[in-house]
Amino acid sequence: MLRNILTKKLFEKPISMAKLEMAGFTANQISHIYELPFKLTLDVRLSVFQFKSNHNILYTKSRLFKNKITDNDKCYLCSGSQTLSHLFVDCDFSKAFWIYLTSWWNCKNNVQIVLQPRDILFAFHPRKQSFLGINYCLLVARNYIYISAKKED
Repeated sequence: MLRNILTKKLFEKPISMAKLEMAGFTANQISHIYELPFKLTLDVRLSVFQFKSNHNILYTKSRLFKNKITDNDKCYLCSGSQTLSHLFVDCDFSKAFWIYLTSWWNCKNNVQIVLQPRDILFAFHPRKQSFLGINYCLLVARNYIYISAKKED
C-alpha cells in the first residue's frame, strides 16, 4: 500500500492518455488500445507504428516544419497542414480510401462497420473476436498511408 502511494506521487499520467480521454475513451478502452497491436500482429514494425501513433510521436510534415526540418507543412496530396489527424482522417484522399475500405469490408463480411474518425485514428473497435480483423485492416491501412506520405516528401 505504501508503494502504491509513493508511486502515484512519482508518476504522472502520460500525455497520450489524456489525448485518448479527450477522444472519449474510458480507462478500460485505453488499456485495450495499448494492448491491441500486440494482439493483432507479430510484425514488430506494425506494433511500433501503432505505439508511436498512440503516443503521438509519428513524424508528419507539420511536426517537421515546427522543428524547422522542412520548408512547409503542406500535405503532398492537398493543401492542408499534414498532421496525424489530417493525414489519416481529414485529407480528401484518405476519406475516399476509408469509404472504399468500409464498402469492401461490408461487402465481404457479415459484420457491418461504420468508421468514425476516432476508430481510424486509434484503430479501435469493441473488444470482440469479430472485430480483430477490422482492427488489423485499420492498422495496416494507416501504416500504408503513413509510408506513402513519407515517400512523397
